Amino acid sequence: MPAYKSFVIAGAGNLGSNIATQLAKEGFQVTALSRVESDSDTSKLSSNGVKVHKVNYQDKASLSEAIKGHEVLINTLGAGSFQGDLHEALPTLAKEAGTQLYVPNDWGVDYSIVLESKHPEIHPFIASKPHVAEKLKGLGLPYLQFFPGVFGSYVALLLEVDKQARTAKVVGPGTAPFTSTTEKEIGQFVAKAFANLPKSELENRGLRV
Repeated sequence: MPAYKSFVIAGAGNLGSNIATQLAKEGFQVTALSRVESDSDTSKLSSNGVKVHKVNYQDKASLSEAIKGHEVLINTLGAGSFQGDLHEALPTLAKEAGTQLYVPNDWGVDYSIVLESKHPEIHPFIASKPHVAEKLKGLGLPYLQFFPGVFGSYVALLLEVDKQARTAKVVGPGTAPFTSTTEKEIGQFVAKAFANLPKSELENRGLRV
């Protein structure tokens, strides 16, 4: 039996909608939070069994109310969440709302490897990400991190892709390995992890996709 049954997804974009859909397909109760000002079509989410709840992320009271009643909060908010205090405030709101497990929006690489290097180079934009786990520990909020590498939809942005010739130009010798996972594959991995892993393997862990 799965350790958790109810999920709330902060962010109904490409990543969030894929995770929500795959969780719903596994039979979980899923609510996706969509910005009140968003005009994105969420009918596909609804048809897949996902409840869509419009929310104002700047209204902490209504946001907290939307989170309540869900065991797991999965943060898939985009770059905007790192502006202002939302990125810092959401875990605290989750803790106060009774969330049992928090999945932070540090999707990407395993930052512990970066920090262990002799000369870690971290872009200022993501400077707070390597320290997410310790902050969540300080809150007493169990967490689960996923490390899928570069999103599949980002690869073309990083390389000079010629779709007709089916080629891509890589900076450097092209010998450095890297991982890339599509957003759908991430959703499938997340859903299967929650469907099959016991709580002891989900709390305060990092899973590499």
